[in-house]
Amino acid sequence: MKRIILMLLLFNFVVLDVLDAQIRCDLLYDTINNGYRVMSNDLNWSNYTDYDCNNTTIKVVRLTFHIIQKEDGSNNFPNNSTSNEFLSVSTMETLNNSMRENAVMNLDAHLAPFQPDTRIRFELTNIYYWNDDYDNEYRTYYSNYYNNVYYVLYGNYLTAKYVTSRPNVMFKDNSIHVFFCMGGSSAGGHTTLASSKWMVLTNMSTSHPAFTFRTIKHEMGHIMGLEHSWIANDGCDDTPPNPNCWDQHNCDSVHSNNTMDYNNCQCAFTQCQINKMHYYLLGNAGVVNDCIKGDLTFDNPYLQSNSDFLCNGNNNVSIVKSLPFGVTMNWSITPTINNVVTQSTGNTFSMFTDTPIKEIGRITSTLNYGTLGHNDLQKDIYLNGFDDVIISGNYLNNNIVGKNIITNGQSIKIQSGNNIFFYHDESVVLNPGFEVELGGQLSIVKKFDECK
Repeated sequence: MKRIILMLLLFNFVVLDVLDAQIRCDLLYDTINNGYRVMSNDLNWSNYTDYDCNNTTIKVVRLTFHIIQKEDGSNNFPNNSTSNEFLSVSTMETLNNSMRENAVMNLDAHLAPFQPDTRIRFELTNIYYWNDDYDNEYRTYYSNYYNNVYYVLYGNYLTAKYVTSRPNVMFKDNSIHVFFCMGGSSAGGHTTLASSKWMVLTNMSTSHPAFTFRTIKHEMGHIMGLEHSWIANDGCDDTPPNPNCWDQHNCDSVHSNNTMDYNNCQCAFTQCQINKMHYYLLGNAGVVNDCIKGDLTFDNPYLQSNSDFLCNGNNNVSIVKSLPFGVTMNWSITPTINNVVTQSTGNTFSMFTDTPIKEIGRITSTLNYGTLGHNDLQKDIYLNGFDDVIISGNYLNNNIVGKNIITNGQSIKIQSGNNIFFYHDESVVLNPGFEVELGGQLSIVKKFDECK
């Protein structure tokens, strides 16, 4: 019954948006640990229009809760079954449900595709209760620059005291450690931008139940590389600047419901934000990659082209389909072919030629998976088709590209460094004595000449 009541309270908050209080968040640019910052224009996130949440491996991040009470056990969540159920069950279930059921942005997101599932989850490893009168009261009387520095030092201090030096605390370096303290005038949270494995939450035990999961979600956004989204330079084009209204009643226009704004919902992540979080989770930047449960795996995107041929005066377009979140890519074509114009934009690669070249080009899309390394997707494109060729010599001293390969009764040897290409299901006669030297290549082209 207790669990049902707690879940109803959380549900009512999310659906009805009835609260008037606001949550404070102090995002710290960690000048001590040189916090990481990745902007969208560095990664061209806005160019990737074919991300596939269903082809993205769900990444589970470990959390560890530390409840710092007074010496007598007061002034925070009490160490009892009610607190444990609220923190480990109600809070975690609501947190993960909100990551699984992403909301559509209220604000114009510049036509960025909506992603219904962030493919990020959290798992609670343990709850520790500590007793210390001094640490129970989060120090908030510093200001300006010193505030920023002090908060970083304080978070590091709590980590050193209650994690590093405690032999019974598990996952010291492989979990995000969440410290629950009291102090200040409102509920709030503090962490650094992608450079720390801790966050400090204040006054959660005396606030609305939904504040706990919402503040954790917001602060985890910072740990996974996200900045406040109401500002103009947060690094995502699909999070338009806004007046940061708490709700519609306090706003002259539509108010934001983005998780990284201050509002009475904090229920939406955009495609750019999701991509950036997975980019950090893959270990490309930041430290959160150390806190993922289990092993990361490659996903299964594929390379698709509108044709196997590039004909004179036409375009050939290749696209990586089912692209996983957080994966960046580089395009290349080998060999480098003169008079072929190429252009890559995100997950799309195009080729054009107005010259009757007869060549085979291999397109490679290298997908970068962070700590996993890279995965290459490749496809051969045939430029302007091939002519009929009759071979009359005993040795192929040059690369031969032909439609109908006929040996005219001769024994043929492909010498090292040379290639012969012919079409499958065409007229091909290979007499006894045919052989391929080491370094030579015999290739079967699967389609007919579409350029004739």
